[in-house]
Amino acid sequence: MSTNYGPVVPEGQYPPFAVVTPDDRSAWIIIAAAVGLVCSLFFGALRFFVRRTIDGEFGLDDFIIGAATVLAAIQSSIILGACSRGLGKSIDLLSLRAQDKVQGMYYASNLFFIIILGLSKISVVAFLLRLSPHNSQHKLVFMSAIAVLAAWTAGSFFAVALQCNLGHAWISVKEECTGTVSSDGN
Repeated sequence: MSTNYGPVVPEGQYPPFAVVTPDDRSAWIIIAAAVGLVCSLFFGALRFFVRRTIDGEFGLDDFIIGAATVLAAIQSSIILGACSRGLGKSIDLLSLRAQDKVQGMYYASNLFFIIILGLSKISVVAFLLRLSPHNSQHKLVFMSAIAVLAAWTAGSFFAVALQCNLGHAWISVKEECTGTVSSDGN
């Protein structure tokens, strides 16, 4: 049973943390961010435990994935903070100040996401480099792959960071980029 204001809560129970309504989908964002954070932390801890119990020697790949895990925790915190400020809600429900704050936080989380994705990919290649025999051809291929991934990460970061208007690149709602093709094809 529900009302226009959310579900009816029986006496003695707490209301749900977030409710999906036609104007508020933040519950889905909260669930996705929480599940992603839990998985990231769980697999990071598992990798640390395995590395510590098997040979105890940490390599470059471990430090890179550790940095990606820390950044993932920060990124999830930014997303959860943005949800508390209105991310996922209808734009009509937010004040202009709240819209600006939410868009800024969302913009920052996207930048963190690009870095996390790049570091994760680089850590996989660094792990393969560590597993491969010390052959100069293998080393050259893996080092080249790391360079390509680093360039991809930097390029993607700047492509997202330097969007339309550099004065307020985080603004995406009702923003049009000048110098690009408009939606009507002109």
